[in-house]
Formats: sequence, C-alpha cells, structure tokens
Amino acid sequence: MDEATGGWNRADKGDEPARGGRWSTSLALSILLLASLIPLAAVVEGSGWWITAGVAIASVLVPAGVVRSLGGAPWLGSVVGAVTWVLVLVVLFVPDSAILGIVPTVDTVAAVQELAIAAGQSIYVQSVPVDPVTPLLFLLAVGTGAVAVLADVLAVSLRSPAFTGLFALGMLVPPSIFTGSLDMVAYLATAVAFLFVLRSDRPAASSRSARSSSRVGALAVGAAAVAVTIVVGTLVPGFSTRSVVQPDGRSSFGSGVSALADLGRDLLRPGNTPHFAYRTTSTSRQYLRLLTLDRFEGAQWSASGEHPTVAQTDGERLAVPGLTSGVAIEEATVDVEITGLVGDLLPVPFPSVAVAGLRGEWEWDTDGLTVSSGSSSVEGQEYSVTALVIEPTADLLRAAPDDVPDAVAPFLDLPDDVPETVSRVFDEVTAGSATRYDAAYAIQEYLRTEFAYSVSTPIDDGYNGDGFEAIAQFLEARSGYCVHFASAMAILSRMAGIPARVSLGYLPGDRVGSDDGFVAYRVGSNDLHSWPELYFAGVGWVPFEPTPGRGSVPAYAIDASNDSGTDEVPESTVSRAPSATPTPTASDESAVEAGAVARDEPSGLQTGGVALVLLLVVVGVLLSPAAVRSLRRRRRWRAPRGATARDAWDEIVDSATDLGFEVREGDTERDLASRLRRLSLLDPSSADALDRVLAARERERYAHDLGPTADARRLRQDVDRVVEALAASVPVVSRIRAALAPASVLTRRSAADVRPARTG
Repeated sequence: MDEATGGWNRADKGDEPARGGRWSTSLALSILLLASLIPLAAVVEGSGWWITAGVAIASVLVPAGVVRSLGGAPWLGSVVGAVTWVLVLVVLFVPDSAILGIVPTVDTVAAVQELAIAAGQSIYVQSVPVDPVTPLLFLLAVGTGAVAVLADVLAVSLRSPAFTGLFALGMLVPPSIFTGSLDMVAYLATAVAFLFVLRSDRPAASSRSARSSSRVGALAVGAAAVAVTIVVGTLVPGFSTRSVVQPDGRSSFGSGVSALADLGRDLLRPGNTPHFAYRTTSTSRQYLRLLTLDRFEGAQWSASGEHPTVAQTDGERLAVPGLTSGVAIEEATVDVEITGLVGDLLPVPFPSVAVAGLRGEWEWDTDGLTVSSGSSSVEGQEYSVTALVIEPTADLLRAAPDDVPDAVAPFLDLPDDVPETVSRVFDEVTAGSATRYDAAYAIQEYLRTEFAYSVSTPIDDGYNGDGFEAIAQFLEARSGYCVHFASAMAILSRMAGIPARVSLGYLPGDRVGSDDGFVAYRVGSNDLHSWPELYFAGVGWVPFEPTPGRGSVPAYAIDASNDSGTDEVPESTVSRAPSATPTPTASDESAVEAGAVARDEPSGLQTGGVALVLLLVVVGVLLSPAAVRSLRRRRRWRAPRGATARDAWDEIVDSATDLGFEVREGDTERDLASRLRRLSLLDPSSADALDRVLAARERERYAHDLGPTADARRLRQDVDRVVEALAASVPVVSRIRAALAPASVLTRRSAADVRPARTG
C-alpha cells in the first residue's frame, strides 16, 4: 500500500529479515563468537582447538540459516541447528556409543558423563596454558555450541540481537581472569563484531528512513559497547598482577585451579598475602602439604586419585606408610588457624597421623596422608594436628634395601619417550652412584649448585610447566622455580629406580613468637612451594629440597662429609622469595599482623576495582537499550525547531510497541488508534488526547504542515496522558520490560520502521 491509499509504504510480510539478511545475521554471529574466543588462545596451547570451536559454531548456525533460507520459521531454524549440533558432538566424540555412529543411545549419555568427568579432572590437574586433550575439546564444543544456540535464538528467533553481547562478554572475561591480563585487541574485535550483529538485523524491504534509523540504533548500542571496552582497559591497569588463584586476596587451592597452582604467577604477585597461622611444639621447621602428585604421563604431574581414603574422625590415628620402628621420630602438636585460604585441601605437616576440631566432612588419603573434602571448605577452620617429625640419617637411607613394595611400584612409572636432554643429564649426574640414596643426593646437589632460582625466566622463555618438554628446557636453561626443580628431581629419581612423587604446599613460614612450649609461625603467599618426596624401604616417604634459595635442606640430605657438626641447617641456608617487607621478629607479632594487612590492602582494593568495573560493564550492556530509548524520547521533545506532530505520534507508536501492543505495518494511523482504544480500554480523557494527537498528525501530513506544532506543550501533555493510560492497562511485568528492554530498540519495531517513506 502507498500513501495514496492511506496505507503504509511497506510489504505485508512485516519486518522479518530477508533471506540474505538471515544469512548475514548468522555470519555476523559466527564472527562475534569467534572473536570472543580470542583470549582463550592464551589459556589453551596450540591452535587446533580453533577447529573444534569453529565446527561447533557452524554446526548450529549453518543448518539454522539453511532452514530459514528455504522458508522455514525462525524458531524452526534454531531447533534444527541445536539438533545438528548435538549430532555433531556425538559423531566427533562418542561415535562408538551411538547407532551408526550418529544416533544417540543410553550408552551415549554414559559416555558423555565420562568425558565431562575427565574434563573436570583435566582442568584440575593442568596449569595454564592447558593441553587441549580430548575431554577439554569436548567441553569447548559443548560450551561454544550452547552459546551459539542461545545467540541464534535471541538474535533471529526473538529478534533481540543486542542481548548477544552478554554471551560475548561471558566468553571474553574468564580467560582474562586466568591469564591476569586484558586482551584489548580481542575486546575491540568483539565490539566491532557486535556492531555487525546489530547492523545485520534489518527488515527485508525497509524504507530509506527505516534503514537509516536501524543503523543509528545499532551504531549507538555498539558504539557504547566499544566505549565501555576502552574504559575497562584504562580503568584496570593492574589487572595483570592478579591470577585465578587469588581472586580476592585469598588462595583457592582445590577449587578447580591447576594442581601446581601456576606458582610462577603466584610468586610474581606483589605482596605477601596471609594464608594461615600455626603454632607447633616441634623445634624443627616443618613444610605443610596440601596434596601429592603421583602420576606422570609426560605432559604434567597429576593426582591419580587411586589411593584408599577413610573418613576423618577426631581422635582416630593413622599409620605412616613404610615407616618402621628403627627410625627416630618426634611427635608434635600443630595448631592451625586459617586466615586467608579457601578450597577443599587442608594444609598439614607430613606425616600427620590425626586431626581434631574440623568442621564439616573430611577424608584422609591413607597413602599420601593428605586431608581433603568434597563438600566442606578450609576457609575459617581452626584445627589441631598430631604430626611426626621423621629423623632418619644419611647412613640409614644409604643402607635401605632396594625392594619396592607392590603398592609403591606405580611411583616408578614414566612414559617411554624420555627427552634426550633428560636422559643425558641423568647419565651424567648419577654416574658412579653406588646406592639409590647416593643417586638422590647427587641429583639434589646438581640442581642446587648448578642451577639458579627464577620465577621470570620460565615465563619469558616459554617453559612455564612441569611436563617433559618444559623440564627438558629447564635443564638446558638451568634456571626456573620450585615446580621445575621438584618435577625434575622426581623424574630423574624414578629413572634411578627410586619411587618419587611431587608435593604441593607451603614452606614453614615466618617465625613470629613462642609461648607455653609452642613456636608460632605465619604463612603467606610467598611461602607457596613444591618439593619432591622419595621412598626408601624401612623409612617410607622422605622429602628432599632441590630448589636453591628456597626452604631448607633436611639433615639427612646433607653430605656426610659436611663438617658443620649439627643436624640443624644453619639459618643462612634458609630463605624464601623476596619480600617488600623485612622478616618480622618474635617480639613484634602485632607489627607483623599490621604489616600483613597493609600489604594486602592494595591488592584487595585492586581486585575489588576489577570486579566493580566488570559489574559496571554487565550493567551497562543491560541498560544500553533503555538508554537509547531515553535519548530518542529526549531528542523528539527537544528538537531545535520544536516538537512536531510526527514526533508526538512516533512517541505513541514506540511506547505502544514497548508495552507489547500490536503495531502492524499495514495499518493506517486511524487503524492503530482504533486498535489502541479497543485493546487498552482508554478512558474518555485519554481517548480524547489520542484523537487530538491523531488529528494533529493527519493535519501535518495532508496539509503539508511540517513545522513545529503551535501548542507543543499541550501536544506533549496529550502524548503523556495516552502513554500513561496504555501503561496502566498492561501488567507490571510488561511495564518493567518496556523500561529495561524496549522492543522499539531491540527489535527495530520503532516508529521509523512503520512511518511512510515520505510525507505529504
């Protein structure tokens, strides 16, 4: 219909996008989702995972686009895309469980569950960047595909493309948290892709004015997203100094982070965040463990989880594996108070044989003597540990038989493909070792004397890991941090026939006082550490310290020819990572507490600022449609030449659209006014106001009176009265939706889309 017939200059099909428009929206969505995955490149090794993500996205959007291009309904395209995505997951990851490799069965559900569990375990044991093993690729395909389905439903089926920006933001932020840095290129690329998504959602045969209005709306929302992205980058300059391990200044071991906790980044973090305090009756400095890593398959050390466990019960005492009565021991009581640690792993000395005072449900690993929980947190716990201080001698370890119990034999396992560098170093270092102890001592001394401690070199040179490849590079560079030293000694010890594992936990910490037979220590993030433990028959598991400049060497691991004449290590051999503050004295415990708080405060403020900015980003994206609608309303009433009748009528059309009233593009203005009277049950005064606005609009169009209305104030009062009456006739939910998610902005059903191409 055209103006001569009193109708609208628009096809009867409404504002559904053309077939080309549907394809352009699908293409724009693909670009948006792929751009939002760019930061993941810093979290996942290699580039092959891009293929998995691309296939998952294409499996949703391509079939959906095909269905719609053939005339199918938008919702049908979304359904077909979702079904195709599920079938692609089956074909790629669990074909053996499906009929003909494609039709899912009950066995497929079980296979998917196994993959999900394996993915969770892989996330738990790997450090960043992670190796894209099959379970993780499955998780990636599930996540990207699910986001593609939701984005397609919103952008095409529900015609609300602005909300796809939330999904893109949700994919951008997590990698930034893991890496500790904002990839501004990725954020800007995603913002530009978001503009294309908004721009692609245009009506099939829109008039020039309609297309222009759509462009303005899309550019306004998208430009706001770009501006917010830039603001985020400028407001968070210190974001890179934090890592996932301490999102709020506290450590979260056992809460899904890498088993080795990405110690390089943690040790680089400024300050020394307090994690816990303890007091002990022992005069020896004790390491406190969180977990042991016993499985090495070449890529990383991990916890096999195959050891027996028993429920932790106050008063129940456990046996120490491998320990016999011929070894000197000291029993100690260790009282621990957690001050800044969260997660499900309990710091305890090794070996600990009993724990009392814990809240919640906990269990012992009876082999590693570690304590963990599947439902409780270590946060805020206060508990007492009964621990043993094992004091073997070098001669006792040297005389230990070579027999390896069956239960300990798995701690000798190594992959067959040992790097040539590792084999060469092993041959050189252990040549001439008469016993296993001599080999262990030689390995420790080689690492302590020929290597340098550095947390920056591994990151700079790209070997920030604990697998064969990283350790080979470490042995060539002769510089690294505790993870490299512990992993290297454990690998070389297994090659020498000595069962070995890697422990993760804390150095003894800073001594801060003594009272009533107890010595008090405070432990913080600077004390994070890993070290190897080796098994000797008759003695059991004993720790070694191959990392120079960190921790203390046990008396039994000091050369018997050392003429120090004491079993205690001189204080000069004990050191920790550099700290910005001096080591506290025993006489100034209150100063230690004050200093700890002072050091932690900037980090807490910084992290709080990051959280606040990210929250503002989300809120900004959510409120941007409402902001665009508000600006449009203000522009109409504050036009330089004054409001026109067209402005007034357009405001009624947009308000009716926002509130959910049917606005057809084939309607005349009188048709719409009649429908609004009928559907909203306008009261007489509101109906009269609507008639006055309608009359002014028709007079303006047919009398070619395009200037400002003589009584603009009265016209605005009439519009406000009509809009208030329309709002009063719909539920509260509809009014809230109209305010926060105006359909006239999100679906392009604005007055510009239904207005004639020309007036008069």
